[in-house]
Amino acid sequence: MIVEHLSVSLKDRTKVPNVWTRQADAQTLALILPGAGYTALGPVLHYPRLWALENGIDTLTVDYRTSGKMAWQEAADFTAACAIAVFDEMARDHAYPNFMVIGKSLGTRAMAPLLEQRPALQNATCVWLTPIFADNAMMDAIERYRPPSLFVAGTDDPSYDEARLKTARAATGGRSLLIEGANHSLELKNDVRGSLAVIPRLLDALDQLQAKK
Repeated sequence: MIVEHLSVSLKDRTKVPNVWTRQADAQTLALILPGAGYTALGPVLHYPRLWALENGIDTLTVDYRTSGKMAWQEAADFTAACAIAVFDEMARDHAYPNFMVIGKSLGTRAMAPLLEQRPALQNATCVWLTPIFADNAMMDAIERYRPPSLFVAGTDDPSYDEARLKTARAATGGRSLLIEGANHSLELKNDVRGSLAVIPRLLDALDQLQAKK
């Protein structure tokens, strides 16, 4: 297994940390996009990343850091720019026939420009973890490109929207995993063991998504 850090900077010279983990003969790359303040080491991204590697899928995490002073649109533009820059640097010298994109929260918003601007990703399998359903750009991309999808949300997450989840599922023919009582971190209040039990359910949903391909 090879672990590499690509040298990537935005036009303003902001460096974009990343970790590219490669295996022999992998045919799929999973691009992993964290949320604002929720890094790739958070459990709902860390374990899907390990799941991908266990299933012979290379992973590329984009470890951007947003500022708390950024407005929503500015943060969305910044994360998308980081994701595109890292993807493009990887693609300069390496080609994968298949892609997954796994985004959490703000990372799901970055998925919209990726689908729009990089045709290689328009057939990617997409995992939307606690998506920001109120964001129209994200919903527009889902309805336009209709990627094979898994939507994961908690019923106590302010970002959850039952009607928009139904719309997204209908557009993509996708699956959903809805965690009753879970918050935006997919955790249950005052229930550590219940929160931990979310992770096997998420991995089972990923297995089902992969088997459907």
